[in-house]
Amino acid sequence: MYWGPHSELEVRKLKLEENVASIWPEFESNRKNSIKVHHLLNHTSGLHNALANLTRENPLLMSDWDECLNLIAMSAPETEPGHEQLYHYLSFGWLVGGIIEADTFVAHDVVLGSNMVKFEQHASGKKFQEILEEAFIHPLQIGGELYVGIPPGMIQNIIFIILAYLSWEATGKFTSGHYSFDYSIVS
Repeated sequence: MYWGPHSELEVRKLKLEENVASIWPEFESNRKNSIKVHHLLNHTSGLHNALANLTRENPLLMSDWDECLNLIAMSAPETEPGHEQLYHYLSFGWLVGGIIEADTFVAHDVVLGSNMVKFEQHASGKKFQEILEEAFIHPLQIGGELYVGIPPGMIQNIIFIILAYLSWEATGKFTSGHYSFDYSIVS
């Protein structure tokens, strides 16, 4: 991935055996000091349910990137890191984003042949969304396709999706002003 001549970033390798807390100091609390980068990447950190209560208590808070990062940093693992692989269905994005945003590393490239993950170091204080835009969205020309949180002007689209889902949950049919589909015929 080319970052351009004005980039402040320098290539650095992130060690998969490195403790996450050495990259993201706020992460160290609540028995997480033994969690390594590879535990996050292979879903064995024990933080698979780190934000599960949030979906019941205040689901709109999930659109607040910084608050979710804080909640992840304060969470405690449910299982011993490295002992059980449980898909981090909800927490994975924040876990990886927390490392990337921690003012130490920014994702750059993955080399699959040698199983080496290369990262770039930064001290810019940029948010994860900005890093994604610089590294992937703009170079790949996929603007409007990949977001962290809810971008301005998109809340109405999300509300439509939520209302459509609630309609489907209640009736088994997805309805909108334009079309209707009965999901019971495919289940």
